[in-house]
Amino acid sequence: MILQEGQLMASHEIKELSQKRDSLNSQLANANDNLNQLETRLETDTQQLELLNRQYAVKLSQIRSTEDEIFQLKNKLNILKETAAMLFPEIEQQKQTFATLSYTKKQLQNTILSIKDHIKKTKEQNRQLRQSVAKENAHRQSLLDDKQKLSDDISSQLAKTNLDQEKIETQLIEINEHYILSLNENNTQQSQLSALTTEMDGHQQAIKAYKKKLTELTRVKVLTKELDSLETAIDQYQKDNDLYADRLSGLKKSLANKKISLERITAENNHRQDQIQSLESTVGAYDKALTDFKKIDSLHKEVSTQMENDIQVVKEILAKQNEYAYALQLAEEKATLVIEGCLKMAS
Repeated sequence: MILQEGQLMASHEIKELSQKRDSLNSQLANANDNLNQLETRLETDTQQLELLNRQYAVKLSQIRSTEDEIFQLKNKLNILKETAAMLFPEIEQQKQTFATLSYTKKQLQNTILSIKDHIKKTKEQNRQLRQSVAKENAHRQSLLDDKQKLSDDISSQLAKTNLDQEKIETQLIEINEHYILSLNENNTQQSQLSALTTEMDGHQQAIKAYKKKLTELTRVKVLTKELDSLETAIDQYQKDNDLYADRLSGLKKSLANKKISLERITAENNHRQDQIQSLESTVGAYDKALTDFKKIDSLHKEVSTQMENDIQVVKEILAKQNEYAYALQLAEEKATLVIEGCLKMAS
């Protein structure tokens, strides 16, 4: 009876240990599956992390490139502002100079027109005076010819006739007076011609001065063209400045968006790292559980082996018990037969 109870207890313990072993095997299989899933997930997360790191490096490179471009644009914008600041005073000064020279140009043009009219009048007077001088010279030459002719005639008449000496002298005096008068008129006209020539020389000098001023006015036109060119360049600089400002604003917005994207990627990266750390912790826990499970499994195997050994011993004991019981039964039967034989003999 005791052996049967021990056998039942041993069987029950063996069954519990088998169930526990099966449960541990199932847990181990689940743990292995979870571990494989975690390893797969860890590998996927690692690949995603590497991809995010590469994207982060690309975004960081783009941000640095954008910052360098913004820095260059700011430098160019500062240069344009400095150039514009340097050109504006010069342009204002040239505008004032141009206004002054324009007013002077108008005055000079009016003066030149007046001088041209005066030169025309002077040329006409000079032409008339030259004609008059030519006429006077011709008249003078005619008088000289007449004088010479009269002198010749007088000489001839004196030689031929006995004219009155006083009459001849009176005629000679009249001729000399007429000649002197003509000579004085000629000298007066020569003085007028000299004065007109001097006046014309003055006008020529004035014309040269006005031509010089005209050259300066031509230079003013060139400066005006340069001023227009500078204004065009400044307008272009202003357009470029506005374009660079718009582009700089766009780059700043792009940089802000890239920073937001970078912050999002960084947050995702940190989240992934936290997940990886959590997974590593979980994997560590599973590794520890697996180690404990392996220890338990090893202990279970040892207990199972010991139980099998104990069961074998119990089986051997039970077999011997059965042998002893059978021998005892045979002995009891033999004793009964002996007793019955003795009783029969006694009766």
